[in-house]
Amino acid sequence: MAYYIQLHFLAAPKGALRGPAISHIFCNNISYHEYRGIDPALRLITPQCFSIGELETHVDLLKKELDEIKAEARKKYTDYKRLQKTQAEEENAQYPSDHQSATRF
Repeated sequence: MAYYIQLHFLAAPKGALRGPAISHIFCNNISYHEYRGIDPALRLITPQCFSIGELETHVDLLKKELDEIKAEARKKYTDYKRLQKTQAEEENAQYPSDHQSATRF
């Protein structure tokens, strides 16, 4: 859905030193309102709500999006960890350590 918020996932580029992936959640639908009494620097993540029902609807949507982002992030981290493991195994097979090569003779 990704109406209000999204996942930003950064994996180490192929060929770079292996390291942990980095992720952030960012707002992609920010409103600026000029109401008297509200700081204009505030970044609002919901439209105007004129009732508790409207506000609850937007809170529920945000919760749903967070749950979707959590599931997406879990998959990306799992895939990334699997990829790192595969790359490490390929490197070990291609360039055995001194200990491994010494035990072969």
